[in-house]
Amino acid sequence: MTQTHKLRKHIELPIGEHGIPHLIGRSWDINKPAGIILVIHGLGEHMGRYDSFATFFNQRNIAVIGFDLPGFGQSPGKRGHGVSIELMLLCFKAMVDYVSSNYPNAPLHVFGQSMGGNIALHYQFQAADDRIQSYIIGSPWIKTAFEVSPLLIKVASVASKILPQITKSNDLIVEEISDLSSIVEAYKSDPLVNGRISLGFGYSMYLAANQLDAYTGPFNKPTYIAHAKNDKLTSFEATANFVKRNPAAIAFKSYPDLKHELHNSSRSTDVLEAYYTWMNSI
Repeated sequence: MTQTHKLRKHIELPIGEHGIPHLIGRSWDINKPAGIILVIHGLGEHMGRYDSFATFFNQRNIAVIGFDLPGFGQSPGKRGHGVSIELMLLCFKAMVDYVSSNYPNAPLHVFGQSMGGNIALHYQFQAADDRIQSYIIGSPWIKTAFEVSPLLIKVASVASKILPQITKSNDLIVEEISDLSSIVEAYKSDPLVNGRISLGFGYSMYLAANQLDAYTGPFNKPTYIAHAKNDKLTSFEATANFVKRNPAAIAFKSYPDLKHELHNSSRSTDVLEAYYTWMNSI
């Protein structure tokens, strides 16, 4: 255990090329960190929900940083309209640029939660970015744990071309986020949480998930994936099959008794300790 961390220090990612907006983020910084974790958050949420996550790693001399994605949290854009997986990947690269510039001497690890896991995996497969040492993925959106209406998919495919910003409920069952009622209630009362998704962005992420659901490698960096068997939001079975298709490339941990947000659970310390131990082993 080391230094006191600075909770929720607000940072800004300047407007970049290729339509990357001015993103608002938070850093939990420490002096001379042994490593950095860049967090890519999940659907509907924001970086303000990662205080406990950051506290754990700050106490182990690891700094944590992340930005609210476009259309989420405090970053610009219509709520729930992240535009496309392509914009998310451009934003991801801009975040890596920012972190690498500000922490040039510390190993960089990526943590992607749910939708963030989808984005992080796509980035790894499309960019052999040597600035990133490893990827840790929590409950990735490879497939939803519930069936999406074929009619909705057809409507979204058309709307994505003509009315992409129209939003609908993201159908997230809030009670399935965590096995802790305190986490669920905090999520419900959080003014920065958004329960909608645009048809254009939803369809783009649906296609991105389908690509992951068929992916067979290669992997550019060491990758650790964790998923709860009882997850009702993203499919444990799809993740397990993803690992089976790529067994030599992935370290995999399943949890039989938890829900979607493993890092916000009754076993959060065990989950985060497993992440930390694996980071130190590679």
